[in-house]
Amino acid sequence: MERDYGLEIDELKKEIEELKELIKPRKKKPVIKNKKMDNETMEELKRVAEETDNEMGLVNYHGFLNSGNREAYWWREDCSVKDFMAIPSEKISLVLSSLGNQQRWEILCALLRKPMTVAQIVEMFDMKTTGKAYHHINKLFAADVIEEVKDKKTEKGTYTVKANRVQGIMMILAGISDLLDTHYSSGEWNE
Repeated sequence: MERDYGLEIDELKKEIEELKELIKPRKKKPVIKNKKMDNETMEELKRVAEETDNEMGLVNYHGFLNSGNREAYWWREDCSVKDFMAIPSEKISLVLSSLGNQQRWEILCALLRKPMTVAQIVEMFDMKTTGKAYHHINKLFAADVIEEVKDKKTEKGTYTVKANRVQGIMMILAGISDLLDTHYSSGEWNE
């Protein structure tokens, strides 16, 4: 079976455009009814922070991801900034170094779209060997973001993003989006 490299390149270009679209800042944010952050809501968040010994701040977030026939939802309220800041730096470094590779992010985003076998990953990313694919898969395992699918419908060696890790990955992408475009951020550092 001959490979059609032109077709494969076109497919990769399409996937790259889809990835760009995922992290592209939106010009106009849709507002979910009754969930807009207004001054009253912000003051309530500050009050709860003060009452719960979280003067450093609280974070609320929610989201939804539709990936074919798989869906993920998340809603977190009153997450303590103090607790975020207390995460041991070696754990932060382990996760970020495990995820801090362009090809690993491409693999992770592909796995968010659908479970894939090692052979499919090798072919999609033109890796030439399974060794290179396993190198990245092992790093993603170290970050605890993927798992091997074990059901009767899939082949052995099929990988997917862990359902309980989707929100974390989406929040990392949201944070990167915010770092790239500060349009939706506001505030001042007061001395």
